[in-house]
Amino acid sequence: MNEVRFSGPARKLGRELALGFLDIAVLCVFILFCVSLLLQAITPTDDCDRGRFDRCGMRVLTDEKTGTQYLETSKGGIIERNHNPRAIGE
Repeated sequence: MNEVRFSGPARKLGRELALGFLDIAVLCVFILFCVSLLLQAITPTDDCDRGRFDRCGMRVLTDEKTGTQYLETSKGGIIERNHNPRAIGE
């Protein structure tokens, strides 16, 4: 079987290309991380959020026909919204 052995300049070029690709991959991961942090930081918080990076993920949905409002969780659960705070304890 014939093996191809690269000499000094070809080996050096191959090593530099591999390191270049690795640098680009690390840079892309870093940029994606920074963009995700920026998007997380500029998204407004609401009353149920514990902090900027600890969000409850709830949304208020309104039925167009009846006007009834529902709370939807980030995991897909949905429940009718109760506007009367006294009705919760009864």
